Amino acid sequence: MLFGLLCLAASSRWILDEGWPATISTLQSGAWACGVLAVLVGAMAWRRSLPQPRNAASLLLVGAGLLAAPAVGAVLHGAASASLDRTVALCFVPVIVAVVLGIRSDGAGLNLWAGLAGLSGALLVFPVGTPSSARAYIGLLAPAVMVVFACVECRRAARGIAKLWSAALLFAGGAFGLVVLKVVRGGSASGVSVSAIALDALLAGLAVTVALEWDGLLYAARYFAVPLLTIVEGVVLLHPGLAWRLVAGLVLLAAATVGLLRGQRTANGTSVLRLR
Repeated sequence: MLFGLLCLAASSRWILDEGWPATISTLQSGAWACGVLAVLVGAMAWRRSLPQPRNAASLLLVGAGLLAAPAVGAVLHGAASASLDRTVALCFVPVIVAVVLGIRSDGAGLNLWAGLAGLSGALLVFPVGTPSSARAYIGLLAPAVMVVFACVECRRAARGIAKLWSAALLFAGGAFGLVVLKVVRGGSASGVSVSAIALDALLAGLAVTVALEWDGLLYAARYFAVPLLTIVEGVVLLHPGLAWRLVAGLVLLAAATVGLLRGQRTANGTSVLRLR
């Protein structure tokens, strides 16, 4: 299942980073990965009918939200630069997506409760710092808002457009967004390893495929599933002590992930958890 592969690949990235520092993801490696994918997929889609400029612009924005927006907090200063704070801030995404989709379908229902359970679990697990400035608050909340927009609008923006063109434009939007963030952040434009680009390309490819194939709430569930799997991997490999807050948080994150997946269905109506 692609969603499982996406979450497992994202959650296991730290293991590779610890053993092989050359694989560490950067804004540059992400931009290169998305750019290469955009060119390759665009070349395959070239003979298909071109999307209308308005539709293409929408997909570019969605691609920037999916692939570049999560890095916005890392570019800004203050509390927004703390990775744990960014992780917790992105746990708001499933909650907000459940609300938005619930309004559209006349009721958020159990999805909202699952989102709130996952957010509570994240707050139990991660020590969250208090933002020290308005810029820090923006750095924490802006990425979540942009990802919510991307999750909600992705399939609607791609409706009626060839999937190859949709994927190419999403990758192009992600590449452009990451380049902009790199320019804003500044610093040296040093070389980037092929291994880091390859891993970023794998994650970007899985993310775009999941976003195009399933409802936005399924993609949003990754922000519960990835930290859950990362913590489980850390417990298995590092054998730390298990405090009650950690155990309770893991239970809530797991319950929220399962709750969100149970209600999601593929295009043919099959429940995500029944896929083999």
